[in-house]
Amino acid sequence: MIPPEFDCVPDTIVGSLNIEDLRQSERSRSADYAHMVYDPAYVAYTEKNHGGIPKRPWFKTESGQILRLGRFVNFGGPYNEPFQDDWESPGTDIRHSWDIGCLEAYEGIADGCGAFLVLFGMLYWGPHSPEEMQKMHIDYLCFDYSCFDYSDSSSRLPAVVVWDQEAAGDEAYACKGEGRDSWTELRRDRFTDRVAANFTDFMLGLCESDADLRVG
Repeated sequence: MIPPEFDCVPDTIVGSLNIEDLRQSERSRSADYAHMVYDPAYVAYTEKNHGGIPKRPWFKTESGQILRLGRFVNFGGPYNEPFQDDWESPGTDIRHSWDIGCLEAYEGIADGCGAFLVLFGMLYWGPHSPEEMQKMHIDYLCFDYSCFDYSDSSSRLPAVVVWDQEAAGDEAYACKGEGRDSWTELRRDRFTDRVAANFTDFMLGLCESDADLRVG
């Protein structure tokens, strides 16, 4: 169980999670790949903190990058009042742009994720919150379902990785040019950086400040 000090800031939570929306997102992948189901710890956390900004947003990747999580991806409305106008699409609630269905419908994201990466968090770019940025310029946290060792039950939870959108787009383009299947044969090492073995380990590694990760 993830302790409450790792919860999201209350007024950033987008609204109550409709669990059927999450399960539909899950079924869209598990119909083809049975192992692609959400980590139960992630589901429990999302039911409580749907689409919010964590109180502890900073983390470190295995390669040593220090990054900031801007907000968790959501699974749709209805969203809490007040309405939040989308600066890219006036008249639309900006929180709809952070919905997993909306994100996965964007060609640049779908092509770069391929079959085995699933978005769940949006990252800052330097000082810029993802709320200030266009989808095409945001890097994401993903669940990586590509490497499963079925002899070890603990490894059946997807790993957490950082997904570099620009590098992923380059690899998808190269993949098609080389005649490889760009849905299943992307070389993920070229555009992902591992963070943690599973969602719980990722959350327990979050810090309030980047300075906490630079000690030593």
